[in-house]
Formats: sequence, structure tokens, C-alpha cells
Amino acid sequence: MTSISTAESSEKATAQGAIAQARVLGGSIGLSICTVIFNIHVNRYLEGHLTEPQLESLHRSPLSGLQLPIDQRDLVKTVYAGAYAEEIKIMACVCSAMVVATFFTLERHPAPLTRIRSRSEGGRFSKRGNDSETEMISMGSARQTA
Repeated sequence: MTSISTAESSEKATAQGAIAQARVLGGSIGLSICTVIFNIHVNRYLEGHLTEPQLESLHRSPLSGLQLPIDQRDLVKTVYAGAYAEEIKIMACVCSAMVVATFFTLERHPAPLTRIRSRSEGGRFSKRGNDSETEMISMGSARQTA
């Protein structure tokens, strides 16, 4: 994947879209991992203490544990806290691996920022970097020629 600042001007929109999609994908994967960890933890520690309909209700809505009797509610709180702690540990390990992986994406000889700036200032971009103003000017000239 490319950095938006180093992308060619014609590819900036594509690069920005790819980065946005990667963020959404990462969030979806993280949420999926946490859901699986939560469900495994709840099944492991509450299976003998709650009935099957109560467990199904907890899987559909974790807040349904508030409707349980007080002794079961305390147990559910403890299990939820343990599940959360487990999620944090696993996500910290995943994030650590991601940080290590980013070191492999560093460029040994990156382009100087002055060259990148001069490339983006020329062509269709305005000197102030306001792309929307340039687009509006282009739209006006397109209407006049039509």
C-alpha cells in the first residue's frame, strides 16, 4: 500500500480509498476476534451455571445478564470482566505483531519531501493545496465550454 503523500496526483483518490477500506477491514477483523473470544469465554465459564436459553440470550445481547437473579448476575459480571481482560491481552499481541510488521514497510531511501510537495503543487492542484477550489474552477470552465 502506498502513502497518500507519495502517491502521484492522479492516484491520490485511489490511495485514500484503499486506506479507508483497510481501516474498515481492520476494524471488522478486530470486532470479529473480540466476539469470538467473548463467546468462548462465556461458554467455558457459564455453561454449568446458566440454562441454555439464558446462555443464548447472553450471546444475542450481553446486557440481558442484567435480568438474571443477583447471584447469577455477579457471576456474569466476573465472567464478562475476564472475557474483556482476555480480549485486551490478545488484541495487544495482535497490535504488537502489527507494529513489528510495519517496520518491514519502511523505505530505505524515501523521496525528499520537497520533491513530493513540488509535484503536488504543479498540475491541477492549487498552490494553497485546496483541491476543492480547483475542482470548482474546473467545473465552471467545463460548463462554459458545453
